[in-house]
Amino acid sequence: STHEKENNSLFYPGASVSFLPMKAFNIDSNGSINFLKLRGGYGTSARFADAYNTRDVLSVNTNTWLNAGNGDSVVNSNSVSNSIGNPNLKPELQTEIEFGIEGKFFNSRLTLDASIYKRNAKDQIIRRALDPSTGATGTLTNAGELETKGLELLLSGTILKTDNFSWESTINFSSYKSIIVDLPDDVDQIYLNGFSNQGNFAKEGEAFNALMGTYVERDASGSPIVLDNGYWKVSSDIGVIGDPNPDYNMSFINGFKYKNITLGFQVDFTKGGDILSYSAATLLARGLT
Repeated sequence: STHEKENNSLFYPGASVSFLPMKAFNIDSNGSINFLKLRGGYGTSARFADAYNTRDVLSVNTNTWLNAGNGDSVVNSNSVSNSIGNPNLKPELQTEIEFGIEGKFFNSRLTLDASIYKRNAKDQIIRRALDPSTGATGTLTNAGELETKGLELLLSGTILKTDNFSWESTINFSSYKSIIVDLPDDVDQIYLNGFSNQGNFAKEGEAFNALMGTYVERDASGSPIVLDNGYWKVSSDIGVIGDPNPDYNMSFINGFKYKNITLGFQVDFTKGGDILSYSAATLLARGLT
């Protein structure tokens, strides 16, 4: 209902299936494999834009004071939004396919849950910057397609168990890669956050939220090009300088129980993910790191 009539509805179905091979073939595990399940799923979801983004609107601001202290006249004023309405804006459709396996082993002391998935988001709703000479600074648009591939792994088990004491551990691992596979024909890149000459962008063929900015140009061997004045040659245009998305995330969760006393702790670890830090750059330039 937040879109125009021709784009205000979307059909997004889903289905899933699972298979229990040990039950299907009446397999006796002898305690080593207690449960095994294979699963697959297909799902879709929709996202609609917030209200008042498909038409230009006029805001009414009440209680604007004129001649303060001299009659205190009260009037209403109007203002025009900095965003241009897009009547052709469509809802965003996300499609995902997933395969997974679940299992319990060694009298259920070890549990495994693993999944791989691929998710595609089409007609993504993104704010596109406009030249202020248009009378506005931005508009919402449907910006191509984003593809995400990922892996999730959960491994938990009872390491030690006696009458009065138990120790249980869980390892949670996840990794994903999100790539912009398509943008509108007239768009090379879309600014998302930061600054237009240095920030996060959506660029076809690159990771979502890629860091873009000016960079030092290099020769064929990969060495920085040095100008006659001794300075490195800096690019005249911006390019991809980093990927802020991590290579993977891990969590190590432990729980101890002695009679009625419990103790737990969790350690989280992130590998990879680029950042742009002027604090670090300033310290490095002065040799203070």
